[in-house]
Amino acid sequence: MKKEAGFWWAWLIIASIICASLFLIFSSLDANNKEEIAMKELDKTLQNIQESKIQTIVGETNKPEVYIQKEPSETSELTVTYVVDGDTFKINTGQRVRLICINTPERGNYYYKEAKDYLENLVLNKQVSLIKDVSENDSWGRLLRYVYIGNTFVNYELVENGYAKVDRFPPDTSKCDELEEAENKAKSNNLGIWNKSAQTTMPVSEEIPPLDYICSSNYYNCDDFKTHAEAQAVYEGCGGVENDIHRLDQDKDGIACESLS
Repeated sequence: MKKEAGFWWAWLIIASIICASLFLIFSSLDANNKEEIAMKELDKTLQNIQESKIQTIVGETNKPEVYIQKEPSETSELTVTYVVDGDTFKINTGQRVRLICINTPERGNYYYKEAKDYLENLVLNKQVSLIKDVSENDSWGRLLRYVYIGNTFVNYELVENGYAKVDRFPPDTSKCDELEEAENKAKSNNLGIWNKSAQTTMPVSEEIPPLDYICSSNYYNCDDFKTHAEAQAVYEGCGGVENDIHRLDQDKDGIACESLS
């Protein structure tokens, strides 16, 4: 009887040990499963975040390019010191600026002086803002720019009032459509160069201004002038061969800027 009781106690102990071991094993497996599930969820979350970032970058890359006009304040404190003609002037840095998308009459043509005078009244001795399109300079080294004085778009003012016409020179054409609207207004009102009844070609001698040139320092270059006649007038006005302070006559033959027409 005692032997049977001892036998059952032994089996009970063994069963208890087996149960405890199984519990520990299954508990361990459960913990491992939980850890594995948690790791899978973490990997999935990280993957979603990464995919979201990629989509954001791709979305931004695929956005269409938009022409963003610089704020005039970014290029302020540039002062116009000299007006060459109706579409070109100098600034205090010594650089020359060519207004883009427009063209004004050449010396000797109808409305040359009026266009130059109008630009002088708009910009001379005033601070201007220069807005670049695509190109930096033209073949003569002039800055190619849209020009503003405060909120006044100078290129537009010249066209709208009949002092200039629209002239497209790709790739700098982003505002040419806007300027053509101004040109249509000037045409419909017969303003300036569009007033056919008043157009005449004036002799060059009548268009050359009086001797108010700067002759005290090297101020002009040949590319400041559109024609030989204009350069020659300045050259002779400052003293010719004996005082060619601007070096317009390199071979000293009495003829300035011979490369000009």
